[in-house]
Amino acid sequence: MRYFKSMRRSCSCAACAARRVRAFRRAKRRVESNPDCTRDARFAHHGCTTIASVATIVADGSIALLRNERSRVMAPRAAGACAYGSEVEAHAAGRLHGERRAHIEAHLAQCAECRRLLRECLGRRVPAIEGYTIVTELGRGAFGRVFKAFHEVKQRYEAVKVLPEAAGPQSAFFENEIHLIAQLHHPNIATLYDARLDREPRYCAMEFVPGRPLDEYLTEHRPALAERLRIVRTVALAIAHAHERRVVHRDLKPQNILIDTQGEPHIVDFGIARELDAHRRGEASAPGILGTRGYMAPEQEAGEPGDAASDIYSLGALLHAALVGEPPHPGDSAVAIAARLRRAAIARPEDLAAIIARCCEVNPRQRYVTAAELADELDAYSQGRPVAARSAQHAAYAWRRTAAFALRRHPLALHAGALLLIVAALVGWLQLFGARRISTLAPGERASVALVVLDEATEAAIASGAFAAELPDLDARDVKSWRLLHGLLLELLASAAPRAVVYDFYFPDCRPEYDEAFLRGVGALRAPLVVAAARFDINGEPEMCGELRRRVAGWGAIAAIPPNRRAFEALCVAAIERGNADPIPGLAVAGFAAARYPDSIAALRMQPGKLIIKYRRRSTASGAPRWRTRRDELPLLESVESARIDAGRSWFDENDVVHLYSVPLQTRDAWLGRTYSLVDVIRADDEQRVRWFRDRVVVVGRAQQGRDVYPLAGGGELYGYEVQAQALQTLLSQRQVRPLNAPELAIRVAPAAICGWGLAALAPLAWVVGRRRWLWPIGLCAAALLSPVALSAMPAAAVEPTADIVIAAQAVLFAAGACALVRRGLDYANRLEAPAA
Repeated sequence: MRYFKSMRRSCSCAACAARRVRAFRRAKRRVESNPDCTRDARFAHHGCTTIASVATIVADGSIALLRNERSRVMAPRAAGACAYGSEVEAHAAGRLHGERRAHIEAHLAQCAECRRLLRECLGRRVPAIEGYTIVTELGRGAFGRVFKAFHEVKQRYEAVKVLPEAAGPQSAFFENEIHLIAQLHHPNIATLYDARLDREPRYCAMEFVPGRPLDEYLTEHRPALAERLRIVRTVALAIAHAHERRVVHRDLKPQNILIDTQGEPHIVDFGIARELDAHRRGEASAPGILGTRGYMAPEQEAGEPGDAASDIYSLGALLHAALVGEPPHPGDSAVAIAARLRRAAIARPEDLAAIIARCCEVNPRQRYVTAAELADELDAYSQGRPVAARSAQHAAYAWRRTAAFALRRHPLALHAGALLLIVAALVGWLQLFGARRISTLAPGERASVALVVLDEATEAAIASGAFAAELPDLDARDVKSWRLLHGLLLELLASAAPRAVVYDFYFPDCRPEYDEAFLRGVGALRAPLVVAAARFDINGEPEMCGELRRRVAGWGAIAAIPPNRRAFEALCVAAIERGNADPIPGLAVAGFAAARYPDSIAALRMQPGKLIIKYRRRSTASGAPRWRTRRDELPLLESVESARIDAGRSWFDENDVVHLYSVPLQTRDAWLGRTYSLVDVIRADDEQRVRWFRDRVVVVGRAQQGRDVYPLAGGGELYGYEVQAQALQTLLSQRQVRPLNAPELAIRVAPAAICGWGLAALAPLAWVVGRRRWLWPIGLCAAALLSPVALSAMPAAAVEPTADIVIAAQAVLFAAGACALVRRGLDYANRLEAPAA
């Protein structure tokens, strides 16, 4: 034992050489004194070539050989000899493992001296192949032994498969394997480098794959599901290449899939492979069952030769083994496989189970047609797309998976698209309910409105003869004679210098006996006078006394819509379009234009959603522009056909288009401070009339009980002249309640929607996907959808300060709720549809 210990600890130094010489002498004496030591198993066990040689020499009586061996042992190592000699001897004896073995094999690839020493140490234990140094044995089986060998010329490691000398039927399989592998050129199939079949030893040299079998690789590294699927998909593509070259492997299993250091699989061992349709050409097949149980197809187990469908079955069994560690049981259904995958925490087990079940169908015709089709199915599963194996079974499956694929693969596009859809939906929803706000017209001089009412007190004064001295022909029973009173009023208002006077009276015919006084008052009035008209001809000209029409500054349609359609507001006529004539202004619009520029004539033009009012000067100096550069834009609420309007009077023709605008209404009490009885105005002095009407627009109307009365939705009533006065005041104050158009709504909705979406997107996922937490996003959406109803019913006085706030709040609520729902959908898609890590 001391000798063997010294051999294990020996090195190339002089002291160790002398120690080896002494050990040799002791061994020689033992051998000479006991010839039976030649049968001592210790020599072969320890791999000591020296002692084994001594024992052999003594037994044969070859003293000369003993001397040669003694001189070899005693001779010191030459200068510059490799220091890894002892390691090489230990490797030849099989005593190196793990990192030490890998290290010495890497050294052997660089050191020719050590390879020579290795060949001497291995001797006849391995076959001698010209040009190769056998390094180690990789495995052995019925079809030969596989070695890792170094090619001396090409300077690389190769896997060399050597056929036993006494091989019988194996020779045919060996030659068949070489012929088939020579046709395959794929990065994931071991490449054939060289072969020799004409003399012993018969061998084939193939690409050496430094790696582990698939089953060991999966056990050791425990890769993620996506990596396992990638490996099987790569193997399927390699098998598809073999099938295209008409080669069937017939023995696919984890042990024949080597995973290299880069994680790439390589298919090896085509020992029982065969060419497709070989049996149809009359070639004999090997008797018995060929393959590995659990991985070979049922037809192989039945003794049939097998074809491409058999490899498809093996790929399905390989996929099952890569996922759960064992091949499927014979006859397993998709439900059983899915249950097994579910226990292994595999995502979307039904999809993978359908793929495996289709691969492992008992009937070969029901399997995938090609291995490439299987690879596409695995690719579809990895990307979250529908798999054909399930789409054929469930009609709604493809739609659900396609939607999940879009959710999972394009989340940013989904968020952006959903946000744009939310903004568009909110804009449409708000327009549907008439989202409004207070608008302001172009800058200009402002004026207030004062009311002069021909009320019951005035009628009583007329009936009592209070104006008999000034107006002897005034008759309380003849309304036409009241034009005398109007003429007197206009003469008195002239001294008060009003901005404009608007008469809520219409004068359809001429009465010369009364018109002279009225026209005298029109002439005395230095402000523009606008009168009402009830009817217009086809050209838009009013039915009015001709002389009066020539003397007044303008006219407007007296028509109005009862204000009970909307709470606290009325729809007034902005303009009437009749045929190809110019638009006919409403009475308030005509008064507004006269008050804005008393020296100009208004010209109306219609544009989508608004009325444009341009101004032309009545007289201009030579070379001066006739049209003013400033114009007014009146936002319209809606435009309707006259047939849809039921105003209680025949104001419109059949084909008229009536353009309406909204007027916020105040109760009569709010106008008490600027409403004056006509009789009071006549009896007042000039100073008093100046205080009442200077630089104001005076609206003159009649309060007749039961006529021209408009009930308010909130209670109370207003006369028609009061509605016109409030409409005129709204226009003059440059504040109108108008509907917001789509761009304006989008400008208000989009920033608020983005804020709401961002808040919901940044919220913790647990707030969104928890149990029963789907209620709050739906509640937010419902609250947001109800807000336009409240906005449309809001009093006009409250619209301005709250309209933008309500719209922004609605956008925030709706966007946050929608984002929460989208996040729930994404989470569902990620959990249900995406492969697990």
